[in-house]
Amino acid sequence: MIFDLEENDSIQRNENICRIFSKTMYMEHVGTGIKRMKDEMRRYGLPEPEFMESGEFFKVIFRVDDKTKNFNGRQIFLNMSRDNITTQEYIDLFDISRNTDIKDLNELIEKDCTDKIKNGGIVFYKLKSP
Repeated sequence: MIFDLEENDSIQRNENICRIFSKTMYMEHVGTGIKRMKDEMRRYGLPEPEFMESGEFFKVIFRVDDKTKNFNGRQIFLNMSRDNITTQEYIDLFDISRNTDIKDLNELIEKDCTDKIKNGGIVFYKLKSP
């Protein structure tokens, strides 16, 4: 069943997802996320997400474009974020290994979505605007 979440009260159902989104600009106020997700998808020229409920399960479907179709979920999320991020922040945010981090971020650099910037002893990744 497809439904409109904007017409329902907000309830925190998944603490891990909330933890990830709380580290980005996408979770400023409870109850505003669905509208902002839709706005951001439109901003990037992508279809709005679809929200589905099946029994006790809830699913969000994000459609991607040709540029992002081979990205994993972490890369898509990061590519839509406006923040710069360090390697350690990426590892902590997604609870991944250093090897996975390097692979993900290098793919984003190769696809011209991210720049690697060195500032003294700190290396961070600056995401390019759409």
